[in-house]
Amino acid sequence: MKLNNLKMKMGRGFNSAIMKIKIHSPEIMMAVGTVSVVAGTVLACKSTLKLNDILEESKNTVDKMHEVKDDPKYDGKYSKKDYKTDLIKVYTKTGLKVAKIYAPAIALEGLALTCFFGSHYILKKRNIAIAAAYATLDASYKEYRKRVVEKYGAEVDKELKLGTAQTQIEQVTTNPETGKETKEDKTVSMLQNMGFSGYARLFDETSPDYEKNLDFAASFLRAREFYLNQRLQATGYLFLNDVYRELGLKECKAGQVVGWVCKDNNQNGDNYLSFDMSTIWAKDSEGNPREYYVIDPNVDGNVIDIFESAVK
Repeated sequence: MKLNNLKMKMGRGFNSAIMKIKIHSPEIMMAVGTVSVVAGTVLACKSTLKLNDILEESKNTVDKMHEVKDDPKYDGKYSKKDYKTDLIKVYTKTGLKVAKIYAPAIALEGLALTCFFGSHYILKKRNIAIAAAYATLDASYKEYRKRVVEKYGAEVDKELKLGTAQTQIEQVTTNPETGKETKEDKTVSMLQNMGFSGYARLFDETSPDYEKNLDFAASFLRAREFYLNQRLQATGYLFLNDVYRELGLKECKAGQVVGWVCKDNNQNGDNYLSFDMSTIWAKDSEGNPREYYVIDPNVDGNVIDIFESAVK
């Protein structure tokens, strides 16, 4: 029994090692390819040092053949045909010697190219699989949200998506004329600890362009939205991280791939970017409740896939 358990553990360990190699095979192949390029270059340089001797030997042999061919005492004994035949033999022998000294370097460079192309092929296959998985999840997610809206309404959908809940807070307002403070209990949509889902972002103090005044913040966001739409129309595509950068917000990995495409007969979007701005309450850096703008961009999907399908 113990022996069987030991065999199973060893088998799992071996399979785990194989799986790790498969997972990191592109990086391994790139590393092997890089080392092969360097090693091949070194060997090629060393082989070049031997090349002069081979070429010099070949030249001396050809010179002697010329002398024999032009020497009158060998007239009739060493014909032009013999000379041409020997010349081919010398060149062939020289070529084989050159190929032999450069063969290791050529082999290593060939291995490097194989590793580079192999790594690219593996990554391309994985990217295709990821794109397909994303498309499936995106479609399922949109259908799920549609059913939530139909059953519970848009407000509930928004609360679930943004991670907010109805919370009662005490709001203090100051009369600008008398300076008198008034406290009032108010129920607001408050951001919870779970934070956002999807690509929504809070326009808060983390952005260098943040404005406490909501009217100023709204003006800034609308101006950025207009500019980015003009950019989308001009370039034909826009990535989500381009939007985050314009607003001074933290970028994300998915933002390098997803975004918007502007093209005729767009089946994935409306050829425009919308921040879908709304206000929610959240606690600031001091723990006090404050009203912020949240943007929830209407991302079309995988820009690369949409753009390639449009070109085709």
